[in-house]
Amino acid sequence: MTDPRIRPATPDDVAAMVRLVHDLAAYERAPEQCVLTEPMLHERLFGERPALFAHVAEVDGAVVGLAVWFLNFSTWDGVHGIYLEDLFVDPAQRGTGLGHALLARLAQVCVERGYSRLQWQVLDWNTPSIEFYEALGAVDLADWRTYRLAGEPLRALGSPSRRCPMLAPTHTGGSIMAEFVRLEVTDGVGTIRLDRPKMNALDARVQTELLEAAREADRRDDVAAVVVWGGERVFAAGADVKEMADMGYPEMFRHGHLLQDFTRAVAAIGKPTVSAITGFALGGGLELALATDLRFCADDAKLGQPEILLGIIPGAGGTQRLARLIGPSKAKDLIYTGRFVGADEALALGLVDEVLPAAEVHDRAVAWASQFVGGPSIALRTAKDVVDRGLEVDLQTGLEIERAGFSALFATQDQSDGMRSFVENGPGKATFTGR
Repeated sequence: MTDPRIRPATPDDVAAMVRLVHDLAAYERAPEQCVLTEPMLHERLFGERPALFAHVAEVDGAVVGLAVWFLNFSTWDGVHGIYLEDLFVDPAQRGTGLGHALLARLAQVCVERGYSRLQWQVLDWNTPSIEFYEALGAVDLADWRTYRLAGEPLRALGSPSRRCPMLAPTHTGGSIMAEFVRLEVTDGVGTIRLDRPKMNALDARVQTELLEAAREADRRDDVAAVVVWGGERVFAAGADVKEMADMGYPEMFRHGHLLQDFTRAVAAIGKPTVSAITGFALGGGLELALATDLRFCADDAKLGQPEILLGIIPGAGGTQRLARLIGPSKAKDLIYTGRFVGADEALALGLVDEVLPAAEVHDRAVAWASQFVGGPSIALRTAKDVVDRGLEVDLQTGLEIERAGFSALFATQDQSDGMRSFVENGPGKATFTGR
C-alpha cells in the first residue's frame, strides 16, 4: 500500500464519493433515506457558486474516505467555522488513521483561515465514533438540542398561502449574485469586476467576494484567462480603513487570514491573469494587482503602498510580492515612503508591463487574455505553477520542479496533439482540448 493522501476533492472523485455516502447511510441504518446522485453532488461541489466543500482520503489511487463540509458563522465570535456534514472511511480502511487525518486537515483549514470552530453531529448509539471524537478533545454540547424542519412541516411554514404577513415578497428568477464583485465571462475570457462605489474600497465583504470569484474563475472550464478590472474610474483604492480602525490585535489576527487569502486566491488562478489598472491602485488595490501575472496601466494612473502613513505595513502580500517583482531596494523605497508613483515611473520600475491611454486599458487586457482561448490549458497551468514555485526556492530545486512539470505534460493529450500537428502541419496549427 502506498502512503495515504488527504487532498481536496475533484470532479473525478464524485462517483466514489457518492458510493461512500450511500455506504454511510447504510452504516447509519437509513439507506432508504439517501437519494444522492452524482449530478447532484457534482453541482453542489463544482457548480458556478458552490457552498459545499470536500476532502478525500486516497490510497493506491482509490478514494476510500471523505469529509464533506460547509461554512457556518458565529455571530458571537464574528468569524466563520466549519460544519462537518459527513465523515466516513471505507470499513476495509478502518484503523489506519484516515479518519483522524481527515479531521486534522479540516482543523488545519480552521487554523489557517482563522475559523473559530469545527463542529459535527454523531448518532448517540455510535459509541466507537463518540469515543474517538472525545479522545481528540471534542466536547459534547449536551445543553443543546438539534431541531430539523423538513417534509410537510417545512412546506407548510414556507407556503405562500401561509406566509407571515411581515415577510417581504421573495425574489425569484435568477441566481444570488455577489454584491460588489462579479465574474463576467465573454468568449473564453473571465473578467473579475470590482464594483463598490466610489473607490472600490476592499472591506471584508469585497475580499471574500474576490476570493470566491477567483476560485470560480480557476475552476470553470469556459474561462481560459482572467482580467481583473475595477472599472473606468478606479482600480481599487485600498483596504477599508474605517473597518480596520477600531480593530485590536485579536480581531486583526483573525481578519489577517482573509486579508491574505483573497490575494492568494487570485495568485493561485491556474490561468494567465492580468490587471487592467485605471485611476488609483493603492494599498490593498496594488496588492491585488501584484497577485496577477501582468499589469496594464492607464497613463494617468497612480500606484503605491501608502500603509506606512497609517502606522502599519502592507498586509495582503505587498511586502513579499512587490520585492520579488521590482527588487528589495525599490520595494523598500515605496513601502518606507508611502509615495505614489505615476504610470511612467511604474513602467520604469517594472511594476507594470504596459502603459496605455485610460480608455484602452481594459480592451488591451482582454485582447491579451484572448490569445489563450483554445490554448493548451494544462501546459499553461503547469508553466505558471513552475515559474511561481521556482521563485520560492534555490536554482537546483527550481530545475527539479521544472523537470517534473515538463515530464508530466507528456501524459496529456495536448502534448500528443501539439507535437503531431507540428510534425505534420508546421508550428502554430495545433488544436488543443485541455486533456
